Amino acid sequence: MLVARSYAATSTQRPCSLAACWGGCSCAGANCAKQSLFFRQSLEGAESAFGASHSETFDGLSSLAALLQASGRSPQAEPLLRRALAGREAQLGASHFDTLCSMRELSTVLGSMSKHEEAETL
Repeated sequence: MLVARSYAATSTQRPCSLAACWGGCSCAGANCAKQSLFFRQSLEGAESAFGASHSETFDGLSSLAALLQASGRSPQAEPLLRRALAGREAQLGASHFDTLCSMRELSTVLGSMSKHEEAETL
C-alpha cells in the first residue's frame, strides 16, 4: 500500500510514454532489473490506488512496456500495450489522443517484432 500512496502522491501525466522514452529509456544489467522492478511496483500501486481501468494504470502499463521494449523484450511489452489500448479505447474512444498514442506504441512494438502487417492494421 505504501507504493500505492507514493504513486498517487507523485503521479504526473505523461503523453505517449513510449515515444517520450525513446530518448531516455535505457536498460542494462542490474540497472535494468532495478528499473523493471520499480516500474512493476509503480504499476501495481496505480492498480491498487486507482483500479485496473484508470488512466494512471494505463500510463503505468505503457511505461513498463516502454522499458521492456527498450531492453529488447518486445514480446513481454506487447500484452501490456494491448491492455492499455483496449482500456483507452473503451473509456475514451478510438479517436482520443491517448488512445492514438497507445495505438502508436503498440504498432512500434509490433514492428520491432516483424509483425508489420498486424501493426499496419491498427
